[in-house]
Amino acid sequence: MRREELMAVAERKPFKPFQIRLADGEMLPVSHSEFLAHSPNWRTVIVWDEKGRCKIVDTALVTAIETESEE
Repeated sequence: MRREELMAVAERKPFKPFQIRLADGEMLPVSHSEFLAHSPNWRTVIVWDEKGRCKIVDTALVTAIETESEE
């Protein structure tokens, strides 16, 4: 997945929750825009969960982004 695709979903206005799927199958929910931070070139992102724990992710390991359907 290209970093530009992740950038587009993360920066859309208004923000809509999404999930990041990693190469190992793990899903990282991003429920609010403040729960995601990125390096200047988007090579790395940090995703926080509701309990304040975080995961640092190399965006090369992102295989998919899942969003809610807009019906």
